[in-house]
Amino acid sequence: MADSNTGSQNETGKEPRPGPVRDWLALGVTFLSILIIFVLAKDVLLLAAGDFDKAQSVLNVILPVVASWVGTVLAYYFSRENLESAARAVQSMAKQVTAFQKLQGIPVKEKMVTKAQLFFKTLPATGIKLAEILDELEKLQKGNRIPVLDQNGCPAYVIHRSAIDKFVAQQARAGVPIDQLTLDNLLKDPKYKSLESSFALVKEDATLADAKAAMEGIPHCQDVFVTKTGNRKEEVLGLITNVIIQENSKV
Repeated sequence: MADSNTGSQNETGKEPRPGPVRDWLALGVTFLSILIIFVLAKDVLLLAAGDFDKAQSVLNVILPVVASWVGTVLAYYFSRENLESAARAVQSMAKQVTAFQKLQGIPVKEKMVTKAQLFFKTLPATGIKLAEILDELEKLQKGNRIPVLDQNGCPAYVIHRSAIDKFVAQQARAGVPIDQLTLDNLLKDPKYKSLESSFALVKEDATLADAKAAMEGIPHCQDVFVTKTGNRKEEVLGLITNVIIQENSKV
């Protein structure tokens, strides 16, 4: 059942279009106005018999009336569309501002995945088999991210499962046994050099708005490490992902 506040809206929630009668009326008024202008121009010039001032006086009286007819028709058909377009733009901007304000009020400490909750690996990566990482991810249901920390617990990399899958497929086509591939092999491959700088950092008292801004400052970044002061040489406290930001920005 339609809500009582929907007024004259149809079932799809859109305003009904003007009816055929009003369409024809609009066309008729516009066409008639143009016709009147041509007829008056011709007759006035003939009647004035070369008296330019007299012809101009008559046209100055008649033309504003005709123009007002056309103006009324155009305003009716186009002003509402412009108003609706402006309203949609303002509504979209308001949502963006509201979402940003919402993120400003949420500390990263409340939403981050803490280090104790993270599925991560610690350098050196020489003996860490990629096949074992994939098996652990599936077994523990820890998502598709593998943060890699150094021996001091500081951030080093964030590897997504898609990168591992792509690397394994490439090596398999080259004839390399999959069970021999290690995390060290992936990290030393020049094609994956960008993993060193694929994440952002924020301090522990930052907000999700800060995390979003930091993430947007790095191309293709989807992860933000949280440390005490936002320094890469500090121990990781937690991780903020693009999914966390998206979920908390909904209004």
